[in-house]
Amino acid sequence: TQKYWQCHICLNKMKAGSASFFGEIMINKNEQRQLQKEALKTLSIHQKQMESHQLYQLLFETAAWQEAGTIAVTLSMPLELDTTPIIEAAWSANKKTVVPK
Repeated sequence: TQKYWQCHICLNKMKAGSASFFGEIMINKNEQRQLQKEALKTLSIHQKQMESHQLYQLLFETAAWQEAGTIAVTLSMPLELDTTPIIEAAWSANKKTVVPK
C-alpha cells in the first residue's frame, strides 16, 4: 500500500508539472537501491542461489522471453543477480543477445 501511495503521489506531481518530480524519483530510486543492496548482503549463498533460480525460471516462463528474438541484458556485478545464466539461456535458445558497452 505504501508503494502504491508513493507512485500515486508521484503521478499527481508529474501531472501537475512539479519541477521536483524527477528529483524525488532519483532520491527514492537511490534509497531503494541502497536498501536492496543491504538486503542482498544478508542472504546466505544457498538462499541467494535458490532465489536466483526462481527468478530465472519466472523470466524464462514469460511470453516476453519466449517470443523475443533479441535479449538485452547487462553484465552483473558481484552483489547483483548473476546474469550469466540468462545470457547462456538466450544463446541456447538461439536468441540474439546484446550487452551495452
